Amino acid sequence: MKKWKDYTKQERAMLIAIGILLILILLTSGRVKNGIQKGFQRFFTPPVESIDK
Repeated sequence: MKKWKDYTKQERAMLIAIGILLILILLTSGRVKNGIQKGFQRFFTPPVESIDK
């Protein structure tokens, strides 16, 4: 691998941007998953009245 000083400014900026995006994805993945679950629970809940025999 190249050393950090061997990269051009554009390559460094791209690597920093990719790193930040990866960190944001990792931090928000739990919130997105939780939001999707809440959405499914809102629209696909079992009926309130169930018939038990």
